[in-house]
Order: sequence, then C-alpha cells, then structure tokens
Amino acid sequence: RPFKEIIEEVNALVEKGFQEIVLTGICLGSYGRDICKELNLSFLLGEILRFNGRFRIRLSSIEPSDVTDELIELIIKEDKLCKHLHIPFQSGDNIVLRRMNRSYTREFYLSLIEQVRNAISDIAITTDIMVGFPGETDEGFENTVGFLKAVQPSRTHIFPFSRREGTPAYNLSEQVSPPIVKDRERRLFERTNRFAYEYSKGFKDKQVEVLVEDKRDPSTGLLKGYTDRYIKVYLDGPDTIKGKLITCQITSAGLTPLDSKAYLTGLTNQKTYGILMP
Repeated sequence: RPFKEIIEEVNALVEKGFQEIVLTGICLGSYGRDICKELNLSFLLGEILRFNGRFRIRLSSIEPSDVTDELIELIIKEDKLCKHLHIPFQSGDNIVLRRMNRSYTREFYLSLIEQVRNAISDIAITTDIMVGFPGETDEGFENTVGFLKAVQPSRTHIFPFSRREGTPAYNLSEQVSPPIVKDRERRLFERTNRFAYEYSKGFKDKQVEVLVEDKRDPSTGLLKGYTDRYIKVYLDGPDTIKGKLITCQITSAGLTPLDSKAYLTGLTNQKTYGILMP
C-alpha cells in the first residue's frame, strides 16, 4: 500500500479514538522494498509514532530475517510500540525446514531470539509451529521439542500439516500418519501451555496496560483484553471501559478462569481478575 495512504488511515483511526493499531500483511517485514530504497517498516513505524494521543502499535507476524537491528532499537525506545514479536518458525528441525523451502535454520532463529532478549529481557516472543510435515521423523519432531524448550515462547500457534492439492508439498513422500500428527500436536500443546503460564506469571503484582475488548467472557461475565505483550487478562469493570487502554494491577495468574464470584468480592474496577493463557 502507498505510504501516504497508510499514514492517512492511521491518523484517521487515532483521531476517532482507536487505541491499538495493528500493522499486518503477508511478508510484513519487507514492506517498502518494492516502492523505494529509503522506505521500510521501521521508517513507516517512525512516522506513525509521531502522532499524538494514547494508542499503541502492534506488529503482526514478521519473518525472522526481517527482525532488523533498527526494528529492535525502535521497540526498545518507543513506549507506544508493543513489546511483542510474532516470529513464525514452523519447525525446529533443519531437514524439515529445507523441505519446506525455508531460507533460515534453527541456529539462526535461536541466535536471533538471544539478540532480541538481550536487548529487551521481558519481550513476548510468539511463534507458529507446524507438526507432521512430510518427512518429519521422530528425531525431527524431538528437535522441534528441544527447540521450543530453548525458545520458551510466550504463546505458540500449533497446527497440523494439511495436504493442499496443487502445492509442492502435496506430492512429497514420507507423509506422516494422522494418529502420529495428532499425538505430536498434543505433546507440543502440553509443553507450550506451560511456557505460556510461566511467562505470564512473571507479571503478577505488576501494573500493565490492557486494551479492553468489546465483548465480555460468557463463562464469567468479566471483561477481557490484552496487554502489549499479548497476555490475555480478565478484569472487573463497567462497559464504559470497552475499547480503551486501562492501567491494571495483575492480581493472579492461571491457565483457566478462577471462581469469579468468590474472587471479585471487594475488587475495584481498576484491578485485574487474573490472566488466562489458553
């Protein structure tokens, strides 16, 4: 999209009171390369950050090779830029990555995560992992398990390989049987849920900004929203705070909602009810 068009849209949204802007697109990190040499994602972010008002900017999925030093520096110094990077990886096994035609290796990704966390220690790193890609052996899967243990992402989107006619992967040999794929998916869910909980637990008793969503949780009646680090938060409060950034103090952390009736007695609407990680 033209640079001017993006700037104008963001300005209009901020003026209307929207408090989170998400930049999204296929190959988001390569924005501007087909327009001119001087234009890139970091420059675009810098221009958006000039706008006044209370709002924050979140990046959607960004490829590992597009997480530049310039982008990391922006995240460090700009409070309006969410301390969250979703960097898809798909597999922790180099053989599978080559079969996927990925241009990076597990070693590159691990080095990148180390660089990012050395710069921003509590940044949220989220990722995508595919299980059951053709040729994923037991050893290859265990490499992915070890990879995730090393990265410990704060949230992981796990999905099974699905054959799509017309794609190169459709006719690849060594298709993995559905029962094995399902078991591998389950095992990764168990591990990554624990990583998510351990990360969220680190924010207990701290103050955070939560963007409150427009719908209440049907099981508890509580409002819910996300911090800049993409932690889901449940909180008590009036409908008037929907769609707004609210400063809250985290009071508990867990994998499932707590007993709201007992817990909410006496809470003010500026305190969180807890954190839910799926």
